[in-house]
Amino acid sequence: MVETNSGNDQLDETEYKHLIAYYIDKNDSSEALKLTKQSLHSHPNSAELKYLGGTVYADIGMYEKAKELLTDAIDALKSPEPAVFQLGLLYLTSGQIEQAGQIWERLSTLPENHFLRCFVDGLTAMVQDQFDAARVAIEQGISTNTELPALNIDMEKVLTQIAQITDNDASVESSHILLSRYDSQKPS
Repeated sequence: MVETNSGNDQLDETEYKHLIAYYIDKNDSSEALKLTKQSLHSHPNSAELKYLGGTVYADIGMYEKAKELLTDAIDALKSPEPAVFQLGLLYLTSGQIEQAGQIWERLSTLPENHFLRCFVDGLTAMVQDQFDAARVAIEQGISTNTELPALNIDMEKVLTQIAQITDNDASVESSHILLSRYDSQKPS
């Protein structure tokens, strides 16, 4: 663990961002959460740390805290689009489809072939049980996303779940697909 409590050893905002991202990539939620809490205490007005914190809280199943941090971060971020997508996804996975759509409206100014727009179109089609359209849109988003490779991994998982549903002709509620990503990460 990184010790950050002694006077001159205080981490700056950039150091916190890199360390939190490092522990997220290592799937070390415990360390990422500790650093998130420390960073938000040390830099309470940092939109980027709130955004990262929102993703950490979502990963550990604390969705309300994640929504709160992402909402606080969006208006202050220079490029809020990833945070807008993540916040909409949290609402969608919580079964609040209308709220997700309202949040994702902020992405409507992006070009139609922008990966985030493709992912939104795909996820929206999926909850409407339009699995072929969902697959096409998500695949297009993955093929153009070089900015956020970790998001491609999540979208590949959604494609796998869509394939399982369509291959098995299962009558599974489509919102369950999205919830499973977060539910699988909740502590037992």
